[in-house]
Formats: sequence, structure tokens, C-alpha cells
Amino acid sequence: MNWWEIVLLVPLALSAAVGVVGSVLPLLPGPPIILAAGAGYAWATGFRFYGSPTIIALAVLTAVSLIFDSFAGAAGAAGAGASRKAIIAATVLAAVGFLAGPLWLVFVLPLIGVAAVERLTGRTSRQALKAAAGVGIGSLLTTVVRLAISLAMAVLIVVGLLT
Repeated sequence: MNWWEIVLLVPLALSAAVGVVGSVLPLLPGPPIILAAGAGYAWATGFRFYGSPTIIALAVLTAVSLIFDSFAGAAGAAGAGASRKAIIAATVLAAVGFLAGPLWLVFVLPLIGVAAVERLTGRTSRQALKAAAGVGIGSLLTTVVRLAISLAMAVLIVVGLLT
């Protein structure tokens, strides 16, 4: 490894760390950050340490993470018996929470929204809370899966560097 490749390791490592942290914080897109860092390092070093198969694996893992992110909260709500209107409300309110600023809104608004919509459409409090719990479980599952994928991506990069 020459000095240039070693210098490039610093932003790669920092980006991968930010990506792993971003897998837990909704304001940072963890897997896409790791993909960009890994692909950028591979390109900058002439694909000397890892090549197309690793980059393709990173891209596939990123796609899986993004697809899972899109559907897990709604699937959790649906699995708990939420109405279609409540599922749409959870999805819209998660986006509003993301855009509104405070991090906690991304988690809290969908829960409140689902419970409120369920109550407004005539469901019992128990059914509304069950639907909100489904959203919460789906969101938690999403975070766990995104973290696991981000860690797997970081390991792929490290293995590529070491072999």
C-alpha cells in the first residue's frame, strides 16, 4: 500500500463509520454512504484492493436496505391489523417527521398518526394501540436490519482491503 492509498483510507474509514451510525439515525442514509465510500475508494485506487464483485455486492445490499426501509413500517402496521388509511398516514407522517427536524418526530409522528387515524375511523382504543405498536415494531425491525446490512457492508470493505 503506497502513501496515497493510506491517505485515502481516512475518508473511507470515516465515511464507513458515518454510514454505520447513519443506519441507526434516520437523518443519515447509512448504506448509500458506505456504498459511495467503498466505490470511491475502489475507483481512486484503480480497483487494486477490491473490484466489481465487491461493488456489486455493496450496491445489492444498499438496494435491499432501501427496499426494506420503504416497506417494513407499513408491513408492521398491516401485520397488526391497521387500516389502509392508517398505513398511509404512518408513511406520510414519517416523511413529515424527517423533514420537520427533530429526530424523535420520525419515530413518534407515525405512531400517533396511526393511532389517531384508527380511532377516527371507528376502531377501538385497543385496536388503535395495536396498530401503533405494529408501526413501532416495524420501525425497530427496520433499524436492526439496516444496522446489520451496514455492518456487513463495512466488513466487505475491510475484507477487500485485507485480502
